[in-house]
Amino acid sequence: MKTSIPELPSFHVSPSQLTHSALDLINDIQTATEQLLSKLTPRDATFENVVLSMAKIDNEIKSKVQFLAIFQAVSPSLELRQESSAAVSMVDTAYLNLFQDENLFALVDAVHTNCDGGQMEIEDRKFLTKLHSTFLDNGLGLHGKNKKRSHEISKRLVELRVAFTENLSVDPGYVWKKEEDLEGLGAERIQTLPLCPSNGLRGIPLKKTYVNGDVKSMLGDLSMYLLPMAQTELEALQRAKHPSGGPFYLWDFDYYHNKMLRDNYQVDHDLIAEYFPAKVTIQRMLSVFETIFCLKIEHLNGIRGDHIWHPEVKVFSVHDRDDQGFIGFLYLDIYPRDGKFNHAANFNIFPSYSVPVGMDQPLVCTALVCNVAYPLPDKPALLKHHEVITLFHELGHAFHDLLGRSKYATFHGHRTVADFVEAPSQLLEYWCWVPECLQRLSCHYSSVSPDGGEDDERDTLTNHSTRTPEEIPRSLLEKIVKARSVNQGILTMRQVAFSKFDLEIHCPASHRAVKSTDIGEIYNSLLQRKTLLQGPENDCQWGHGYATTPHYIWGQEANYYSYLYTRILAANMWWSNFHSNPMSQEAGLKYRKMILEHGGSQDEHMALVEFLGGEPTVEVFLRYL
Repeated sequence: MKTSIPELPSFHVSPSQLTHSALDLINDIQTATEQLLSKLTPRDATFENVVLSMAKIDNEIKSKVQFLAIFQAVSPSLELRQESSAAVSMVDTAYLNLFQDENLFALVDAVHTNCDGGQMEIEDRKFLTKLHSTFLDNGLGLHGKNKKRSHEISKRLVELRVAFTENLSVDPGYVWKKEEDLEGLGAERIQTLPLCPSNGLRGIPLKKTYVNGDVKSMLGDLSMYLLPMAQTELEALQRAKHPSGGPFYLWDFDYYHNKMLRDNYQVDHDLIAEYFPAKVTIQRMLSVFETIFCLKIEHLNGIRGDHIWHPEVKVFSVHDRDDQGFIGFLYLDIYPRDGKFNHAANFNIFPSYSVPVGMDQPLVCTALVCNVAYPLPDKPALLKHHEVITLFHELGHAFHDLLGRSKYATFHGHRTVADFVEAPSQLLEYWCWVPECLQRLSCHYSSVSPDGGEDDERDTLTNHSTRTPEEIPRSLLEKIVKARSVNQGILTMRQVAFSKFDLEIHCPASHRAVKSTDIGEIYNSLLQRKTLLQGPENDCQWGHGYATTPHYIWGQEANYYSYLYTRILAANMWWSNFHSNPMSQEAGLKYRKMILEHGGSQDEHMALVEFLGGEPTVEVFLRYL
C-alpha cells in the first residue's frame, strides 16, 4: 500500500522571515556549541559526545540553509532574493566561526587522535576526517599572526563569493541590433528576441545563456590524444570559412560549427526541436527514470499558492515502485523570468539524514531550475537537443538527491567528493544519444494542444487522445548521432584549457607570483593554445571570460578538471552496465543501490570499481569522442 504523501513545505515567506529564520538558526548553532564546550574537555572527548554532537549541529544547518538559499535563485521578488543572499551569508559566516573555535577544535582533534579508524563504520570515519580537515583548512593548525590572517582571509572569501554570485545574477540588459544583422541566427530565433517598437531593433540578452600531480598527467594525456583531432577539425573549419585559407578565430567557432552541422550533416536543430515540446518531453524523461530506477513519479495537480514560489512551478511526488514508500518531492521550474537564476541547475532544498527511532525522517525536496524557450502564441515551448541533454543531466543530480540516504546530511545525495559529483549526471547524458530513447521522449508539437494545456498533454502521453503522437523520424535521429563527434576534439580541449587555468591560478609558486599574475592573459593564452583558435591579432590582452562563471571562486577552486575526469568515469559506467541495454531495470537498480543511495557516505572510488568490475580507463572515454 502506498505511503501517504507528507504535507508540502510552504514557500510563502517575507524577507524579514528569512532574516529571522537565519538568526534563529545561528542562535541554535551557538547555543548547541556553548553547551558542548561547557560539558567537555579534550580528556573527556569521545566520538559519541563530540562528533555526533557536531553532526547534529551540522545536520541542522544543512537541513535549513538550503531552504533559505533557494529564494536567491528563483523568487520573483528582488527584495526576497537580496534578503535570501544576506541570510545565507549570515549562516555561512556563523558556520565558518564554528571551524575557527580553538576549544571546539581541541575536542575534535582529541577524538581524531585517539579513535581507532579501523574499528569505525566508513561513513563515521569519513565524517570525522572531514570535520577535522575542515578545522585545519580554516587555519586551526596555524599560530599567532598566521592564524589571525587565515581567519581574516576566510571571512573575506565568504563576502567576495556572495558578492560575485549576486553580480552574476543581475540582469546585464541587452544590445540592440537590426534584424538584417542577425540573419545567422535564423528567422525563428530572431522572432523570439524582444522588439523595440520605436526603431524596429531586436534585443540580444547579454546573459551567459546567450553569450557563448595526477591531474596534470591526466590533462597532459588528454591533450596528447586530442591534439591531432583538434588540428584536423580546425582545418575543416578553416575550409568552411576560407576555401583558400585564412585565420580562424575563437568567435568564429559557434557559427561555423553550426553551419557545418547544417551543411555536412543536415542537422536542423529548429526542426528537431519541433519533436520535443518541453512539458511532454519532461514527462517522458520522468518515465525513463521510473523504468530504470523502479520508481513511481506522479504530477501533483492543482498545487497553488504557498506551496510553490511561482505559478509556473510544477511539483511531483516520487515513490518506490516496489514497496510504495514515499521518497521525496521534485519541483520543476523551467521557464525564464526576470531575476531568476539564468542557467540550468538542480537545487537541493531539503537533504536527508538519519534521525533517532520514532522521529519522522526529514523530508527530501529538490528543484530543477532551468531556462528553456518560453511558449509562443501558436506553439508550446520546444527543446533543442542540447537542452534535452541539459535537462537529463540536471535530473541526474535531482535523482541523486531524491534517492540518497545517508547518516549525515553532509554526505546526502550529490554531496560526494568533487572528483565524482558530476559523474552520475554525465552518465545520464548518454541516454540522449540513443535513437530508441530519443524516440521515446519525442512527440511532434502539433500533437499537443496549442495552448500547452496539461489536460491535452496528459491525454497525449497516455494515448487517450484521438490524435496520434508523432515520434521523431529515425532519419533525423541518425543525423544527430552521426554528428555527435563533430569538433569534439576542440570542444574537449577547451575544457582542458579551463582546467589548466583553474590549476594555475589556484596553485601559484609564491605570494609574489600571485601579485604579478595577469589572470586575463593566462586565461586567453591557454584558450588559444589548447583549442588552436586565434584571439584578436594573436594577442592575449583581451576579455575576461573567467569572470562569467562562479566555478573558479565557489566550489570548484583548483577542481575544474573534475568535469573531464568524471566524464571518463561516466563513459566507463555507461559502457560496462548500460551500453547494451539502456532501459535495463536490472542495471538501473544495481546503479541505484550501489552508487546513488550512498551519496558521499562511502569510498566513492572503491564503490565505482565494484560497480564497473575493474578500474576506469581513459580509452573508453576517447572511444565516445
